[in-house]
Amino acid sequence: MAYTTGMTSQPLNADFEFSQLSDRLRQEVLAAFQGTPRKVTFAPGVMFYRWVTPRKGDSPELSGNGVLDGRWWFSMEVWNHITRAAFRKNTPIRNAARSKLAVTTAFNREMEYMCRIVLQAPVCGWVGPASAQHDPTRGRLPGGSEQIYFPSLAVAAGGMFSSVARLDWWGYPDDGR
Repeated sequence: MAYTTGMTSQPLNADFEFSQLSDRLRQEVLAAFQGTPRKVTFAPGVMFYRWVTPRKGDSPELSGNGVLDGRWWFSMEVWNHITRAAFRKNTPIRNAARSKLAVTTAFNREMEYMCRIVLQAPVCGWVGPASAQHDPTRGRLPGGSEQIYFPSLAVAAGGMFSSVARLDWWGYPDDGR
């Protein structure tokens, strides 16, 4: 998954430092990880996933629910782990994902759809286990699954493709529960 050889140009986000974020956003991002996240450079062709609640009618858009302007992603390995856990516990996949990735309803209300992107160029992201979160309607979300924070995927808000990533798949992972 990591990209280490043959780089001809600097990967996107290579110069990023958490100090570039506002104090509030820096605290929020770092608190989303258990411990200190590690910087990883990912190669072109690597795929990442995220849950999305699309805007409905006149309802306000939720922060954190864009495609390429979204900053929180997870790998295929995490997706496989979440789906196995859901079936083992006989619970909907989105419930297992919400728990293992500690996604509060304030951040992503319904987690209806899944999207997958494919990197088109090297990109640096910060990787680490999701920290536990408290959700007012669901209680404690334990986290623990590996998540990736991308400060930028080089798009304007609402973007579906860029020079570094493109939307590869969008679907409704209905597991019949």
